[in-house]
Amino acid sequence: MSTPALSRSHPRQAAGARSRRRAPRAELCEVVAQRRPMLLAVALRILHDADEAEDAVQDGLVSAWRGLASFRGQAALSTWLHAIVVRAALMRLRRLRRRGRLQQGAADLPIGGASDPERESAARAEVALALRGLRGLPPGARALLLARAAGRDPSELARELGVSRAGLKTRVHRARLALRAALAEPR
Repeated sequence: MSTPALSRSHPRQAAGARSRRRAPRAELCEVVAQRRPMLLAVALRILHDADEAEDAVQDGLVSAWRGLASFRGQAALSTWLHAIVVRAALMRLRRLRRRGRLQQGAADLPIGGASDPERESAARAEVALALRGLRGLPPGARALLLARAAGRDPSELARELGVSRAGLKTRVHRARLALRAALAEPR
């Protein structure tokens, strides 16, 4: 006995599949328009340099555009795009490290809310310490901690990484332990 074709047995499912394939480039453009600031923020957290972050986002968007045909739809298009941009930022970070061109002055960022110089100085010292600790982490652990700190959905992150939620929690826990250890080391 043969199985009926999907379009004959489930017309709504077949129509939905056709509509999802109909305008993927338009959908990508819409997602980019909505998510570009968030993508830039993620790249900036990884690279600590606005120009490099912008370039990483652009690299990621070009890769997404070229690879749109490989999008399988197992996750949201925005999740897929986020993963591509994170990978582009991490690749750029590796290249910068190899070339010895990492920006070390991220502690010079303005600190909002500090009203007196003493509080601002203390806040800058805390930011510098946190950045130093984050820089001491492997890029994947740093990206994971920053994504969680930015409020990324754990289920979405787990899907991106191809692990269960429990596996994600374990990775986040290990990254936090590594950050604690990096912050505890005397410099």
